[in-house]
Amino acid sequence: MYLKHTHQSFLTVYFILFSLVITASGLTKESDWLQYGGDEGGSRYSKLNQINTLNVKDLEVAWTYKTGHLDRIPEQLSFLRKLVGFQVTPIILPNDVGGHLVFCTPFNEVIALNAATGEQVWFYDPKIDLRPFAGRFNCRGVAQWRNPKKMLSEICAHSLFLAASDKRLISVDAKTGEPCPEFGSQGIVNVLPYIKNI
Repeated sequence: MYLKHTHQSFLTVYFILFSLVITASGLTKESDWLQYGGDEGGSRYSKLNQINTLNVKDLEVAWTYKTGHLDRIPEQLSFLRKLVGFQVTPIILPNDVGGHLVFCTPFNEVIALNAATGEQVWFYDPKIDLRPFAGRFNCRGVAQWRNPKKMLSEICAHSLFLAASDKRLISVDAKTGEPCPEFGSQGIVNVLPYIKNI
């Protein structure tokens, strides 16, 4: 019974995120990877051919980044270190909001990196409670949305959305990682009351 409600809950939250992504309009270049899965349909396909089977062996590591999410697990919950994986699809923000590489950790922390150097630009921690969710941590990615009613210089003109493990839908500014004050209560909507009885 609990498992059924958990799957329904996550499906509902991801449906909300998917709807936000679908409603975001605008032309994109083939080189853009703006959504989870690459495009609105999540096809995970790119027509780009600069890297192919003939030259992939020549690639070199440009930089690495350690999220440190496992280091933030309290000692009394150290068993979680063996239960979490890293299964995220990063996205690249448009150049007008920084062109950052953005992804989330299994504990729903959102990180923006300079795509060229790997340096951290900002970090958002939703401070989820680890105890009730032991063994069910994951974050597949974030969604982004450009508010056509706002000037690009305004806060949250370009927003990122995260469906957190604790059943919160969170919106942060894509440039700064700060919560969007006009979304829910200071950037957070608790969706649990809306999905509890589904």
